[in-house]
Amino acid sequence: MTTKAPRFKHFSISRILPSLITLLALCIGITGIRYSITGQFEKAVLCILLAAILDGMDGRIARLLGSVSRFGAEIDSLADVCNFGVAPALIVYHYSLHSLKNLGWAFSLFYIVCMVLRLARFNTFLDSDEPKQNAAFFTGVPAPLGAMTALLPMIYVFEYPVLQISPWFYCGFMALTSVLLVSKVPTFSFKKQKIHRKWAGLLLLSFGLFGVFLITETWITLLVTAVLYYSTLPFSYLQSKKVS
Repeated sequence: MTTKAPRFKHFSISRILPSLITLLALCIGITGIRYSITGQFEKAVLCILLAAILDGMDGRIARLLGSVSRFGAEIDSLADVCNFGVAPALIVYHYSLHSLKNLGWAFSLFYIVCMVLRLARFNTFLDSDEPKQNAAFFTGVPAPLGAMTALLPMIYVFEYPVLQISPWFYCGFMALTSVLLVSKVPTFSFKKQKIHRKWAGLLLLSFGLFGVFLITETWITLLVTAVLYYSTLPFSYLQSKKVS
């Protein structure tokens, strides 16, 4: 005689709170596509930025609340495909690549494919019994950063409207971003980095200033952040070689 697993009529909201945040991020990210269709491209990019911020929150909240689950991980991965794969590709296509017709669409599809492959590889690492890579590094550019990278030329134009960027440049930039996503270049996982206690106050102050500038001077802050992030790639490569 088999016994059925007990069924609970009630459970803590903390068990589904991370998934609710993920679904909220999904709705915001997909709304970015709608804004791009209607030509409201600044709002579209802000949707992807907000989705990236929420994506950075859901996993940490799940760990803090002890509500990590396979179900939540699957939702998060599928939402990432939509928010950081499909949505940015369509936003860039509606903004510039549509003028190249089939060729522009091909570059958008290439970006989406690379994002899917990047996320599939990440999930495979999580499920694999093989030794895990150093937790201080990602392999390739993480999905949210890849999405914001794909939108950088647009952000540049938002900050400097007098400039015009050729659709061919967008093609090359999308291709480069796509390659970075699936590359094996080690990139810093800053959430795993350790700092001395005496620097904690300075870090909090810096993060607060970053938040202030992100709200008041959004586009230039994103541009500067991108430059600073990609300037760390040589250091992450050298550091990974030392610890490997």
